[in-house]
Amino acid sequence: MKEVHKFGGAIVGKPEGIKQIVKIVEARSDRQLFVILSAAYGVTDLLIEITNECLDHYKIEDLIINLREIHRTLLNSINMEVHEPIEQLLDHLKKILNGVVLVGKFNQNSINLILSFGEKLAVHLIQAQLQFHKISSIILKPENLFLCTGDITDSYIDFVNSQAMVARVLEQREKNMVYLVP
Repeated sequence: MKEVHKFGGAIVGKPEGIKQIVKIVEARSDRQLFVILSAAYGVTDLLIEITNECLDHYKIEDLIINLREIHRTLLNSINMEVHEPIEQLLDHLKKILNGVVLVGKFNQNSINLILSFGEKLAVHLIQAQLQFHKISSIILKPENLFLCTGDITDSYIDFVNSQAMVARVLEQREKNMVYLVP
């Protein structure tokens, strides 16, 4: 049996919310679960704010420090240490932002890419907690599941073509596995 669960930023951004996600996943361990996650509460706002401002390297450092602190606090509150994939994502985001500074402006593609980091960080946060509870999970890339039109702020799923993409992915997946989707 397959199930899809969507968790928003308010639940992902609180220790008790993360624990609730784990309880829900544990209670459905006999199923193939797809867990779709939003960025932790406040993260998208920080990313939007940085794309609306004139960039400089100091603001980038402040953003990375804030994002690291949000995720470190969440991990610590659930008795976990910093998760290496989160650090790698933050380093990658910093490089992208420094590249934008060199170019001197944001374009829609760079904004879309930067905004996607909130959800990417969230899936690694939840995956770390699932691993701690000995629950197997795999992160799926949305671009392998859905075909969308438009940009991140105004996009629509092409359901006809996406249905075939999802079917192909599901054929190759294990039962009793948790699939995390940013």
